[in-house]
Amino acid sequence: RVLDVGCGTGNYLQAQMDAFAAYAVQWHGLEPSSAMLAIANRKTDAYISNGRSENLPYPNHTFDYVAINFAFHHVSDKEKALDEMVRVLKPGGLFRMQNLSPEQMAGWWIYHFFPETCEIDEKRFWSNQRILDALRVRGVTASIDIEEEAHPLSITKLHEDVQRRDTSQLAILPDDIFQQGADKIAGLRHENPDMLVANQFALLLCMGRKGD
Repeated sequence: RVLDVGCGTGNYLQAQMDAFAAYAVQWHGLEPSSAMLAIANRKTDAYISNGRSENLPYPNHTFDYVAINFAFHHVSDKEKALDEMVRVLKPGGLFRMQNLSPEQMAGWWIYHFFPETCEIDEKRFWSNQRILDALRVRGVTASIDIEEEAHPLSITKLHEDVQRRDTSQLAILPDDIFQQGADKIAGLRHENPDMLVANQFALLLCMGRKGD
């Protein structure tokens, strides 16, 4: 039994179901957004429930594998959510968390053009060490791997990305603050559409096993 916490519209969950179709796996997803839940139910045959990570609707020791991907920073009570995810994990079960790692992303273009997002993310994201320590005290032995990328992006591509405003960093900014950064990018694109902007990106993968 596998649980995807914060499964969104089910894209990742369905990809895993396709990849492991030959195996006897019972797939579950949990999503707090009713709108995303409706889309996920159209995409996948997984058992998907409406709920929050702080109050998982499952008995103790239900799952062999619990994953939370690119969602932990959205959780209001992270301590409670970890309590719950470890609670529903079987002894010896695996825990997986994937997310951004802002402490390795000082050169990310969003933090450069929208500096207000840095302070916001300091509150939303836990440090890598805090994640490891929190899992350890809950009986989960874990390690973290960081995959870093540093390559320039074209100002034209950034301008297109900003228009979509589909990252949470940009979506939660006040409109006036967002527009200031967007206007700066638009101005640079107008001056030099071939301009390259330095960019630094880091992905965190945390894997852990619950004690027996």
